[in-house]
Amino acid sequence: MRPLPQIVTAIAIFLVLSPLKLSHAGEQVRDWCFVDITGKKHAPFESKRTKALVAVFICTDCPIANYFQPSLRDMAKKYEAQGVRFVLIHSDLECTRKAAKKHAKEYAITIPVVLDHRQEIAKQLKAEFTPEAFVIIPHGEVRYRGRINDMYVSYGKKRRAPTRNDLDEAIAAVLTGREVLTPKTKPVGCPIFYPETDGKTHLDAKTELRSKTN
Repeated sequence: MRPLPQIVTAIAIFLVLSPLKLSHAGEQVRDWCFVDITGKKHAPFESKRTKALVAVFICTDCPIANYFQPSLRDMAKKYEAQGVRFVLIHSDLECTRKAAKKHAKEYAITIPVVLDHRQEIAKQLKAEFTPEAFVIIPHGEVRYRGRINDMYVSYGKKRRAPTRNDLDEAIAAVLTGREVLTPKTKPVGCPIFYPETDGKTHLDAKTELRSKTN
């Protein structure tokens, strides 16, 4: 089985994971197996060339997640030859496949896109925001989780330029066999809401977030 190709037109794919509970960098996940909408299976870690998998939670209407799409595209291209695979995950219960494809086209997304309609992936990784990135190495350890960089100080407020490129630095550390100096950072973005625990839908969360920034 070949590793998941990186430069592809964004397609919606489903991700199957073992039922592990993750909350911190250093914990483990296994059995990252992708099945695309055509039924084709992909298992990035079955290839010895795959050094890391970068999973990033996104949302079609989160301005911060959308802001980072060009950076993620460039980063995926930069590290593809070094064995790093990227995947983008939609955990919004209301995001349809049609909407995800439209979003991918609008933002020129070339990284594979996952529809996590039952929020199984988000729950296992305990993702909190979009965008939020996870760097996972072949034996299953989550080596980094958090922001892409520190461009955003808070929702709606950003710097002229980032002072830390946390995700890029984490990937570089993994590839060179070094420890990730800051394995967990606090993401700034749109919260991922879990209806069964938060009692809110995505629409409720979006309305609440906008009211706080107006």
